[in-house]
Parts: sequence; structure tokens; C-alpha cells
Amino acid sequence: MNKTPEAAAAAIPKKKGGAGKTFLSVVFFILILACAYILAKCMSAGAMNNLSSGRELLEACSVSYGKGLVNFISGALGFWCSLSAVILWFGLWIASTRRIASAIRGLGVACSVAALVQLIGQLIFMLLTCVFSMESILLPFKEDYPGLFADTCGNNVIFALCSMMIAAFGIFICKLKKLPKKGERTTAPGAEPASAPVPQPVPAAAVSASEAAPAQPPKMSSIDIDVTHTQPAHPLPQEEPMPDPDAAAEDIPAAQPEELLESLAGVCHMCNARNHPDMNFCGHCGAKLK
Repeated sequence: MNKTPEAAAAAIPKKKGGAGKTFLSVVFFILILACAYILAKCMSAGAMNNLSSGRELLEACSVSYGKGLVNFISGALGFWCSLSAVILWFGLWIASTRRIASAIRGLGVACSVAALVQLIGQLIFMLLTCVFSMESILLPFKEDYPGLFADTCGNNVIFALCSMMIAAFGIFICKLKKLPKKGERTTAPGAEPASAPVPQPVPAAAVSASEAAPAQPPKMSSIDIDVTHTQPAHPLPQEEPMPDPDAAAEDIPAAQPEELLESLAGVCHMCNARNHPDMNFCGHCGAKLK
């Protein structure tokens, strides 16, 4: 019995809570992305805090953004808090959805995106300030900021590369889980699995009847009949049969000796020319006949 695609799709068992787990995965991805971006900023600010020009830049930023916030981001407290938040949301993602491969892939993608956004943002800010002299906090450090960026961007570069490796590992696991297992056959969605035809037993009476029935000649189609009865436009000349010498000899009646003598009268024995029976010499070669 063939099933419609709708019935076949309805017969496939659906995973419970699939939509809810997907929603939780999206939420945890956004939370990890935000915490990873803060972690990238903490790494960049911590590297600047180890340099004299960087400390001057952080002091200028504390006037605009608040000294407590700048000290938190550039200190060890902000680094460990943001790192712990990333690990916490990652653990909750696995515990709530049970999708380990998807969580590893999301963690790698979120961290790599956060690190790259931090690097690209610093590059754009440096380009606008140093090249176009845009009014900003970095304008007094126009001459020192390119060297400061080169000295502090290494942490975020390493962070981005490590996150990309984690994302690649998660993607590999997801692809590996989608492969069909050994012994399973892939079928199209909504289609019934193909099964081998079961041979039906043939009754013995039918076998004996088929063996006893004489073979009938094949029926000729109308096309074959038309072809066989169609005469060619120009028939080929037929060769006449050669006469059989034995049969011809049998058909000739036996002649009498007297008749043979009369038929040979006047025939020249030299050139076989027939002459009048009363002639003494051959009219063709002149040989003597009598």
C-alpha cells in the first residue's frame, strides 16, 4: 500500500522538544558571543596596561567611561569573570539541550567572531583617527597608537585562531553524526524503504502444463506481413536452372540403325558439313564422300 508524502512524514517519529532546544541554543549562542566579546576587550586592555603608552590611553578612557569600568576591564578580575561566563553558558547549553556537537560548534564560532570583531574595530578606529584625523580619544595618541596596536593585538589573534579550531572540530563532529551508520540504508524523505521481492511458489500442475504445451510459432505483426507480401519495384532476374544431361538423354527416344544411316548420308567425315546424299565430293572441303 503506497503512502502519500504527508502520511509518510506524519509516520516519522518527531523528537520531543526540538523547537525548545533550538531556541535555547540560539539564546546561549548570543550570551556566549557577548561574554566572548568582553573577554576580547579585557585581553586587549590588559595588554595595554602593561605598556606606558597604553596606561596613558586607559587613563584618558577612564575620564569618559568611568575609572571603575576601565579598571575592571583592564584588570585580572574582568578577564576571569568573562572567561567564567563563557564556560558557564557553554556548560548550561550542553546540560539543557544535550547537543554536545552543536554546543562545541557554537562556542568556537561565537568566540572567533568576537575576537575578529574586536580586531577589526580597532583597525577601523585607528584608520579613522590616524589617517582622517577624526576627533576621538585616540587623537592625542595619533603617533603612538599604531605601534601600541601592533604590541597588543597578539592576544586576540591567538584567541581567534584557537576559537576557529574549536569551531572546525564541532563542525566535523556534526557532519560525522549525519553520516548513515553501518548497515543502514538511506531513503528519500516520505518514501517507503525498498524491500526485496519475495519469490512466490509455482504450483506443480502449472509447471507440468507449461512443459506439456507445444511451442507455438511466433505471431507475425502487421508490419511483418506487409513487408513479406510487398514485391520489389524492380525484381531481380532469376537464373534458369541448368538442364540435366542424364534426364535429357533419357527423354530422347532410341533411334533405329536405318534411320542413323540415312541421317549420316551426305555428311563429310573431314569437316562434318552436310551435303546432298548423291554428291561424291564435299562442297566445303572437297573431301571424297563415297
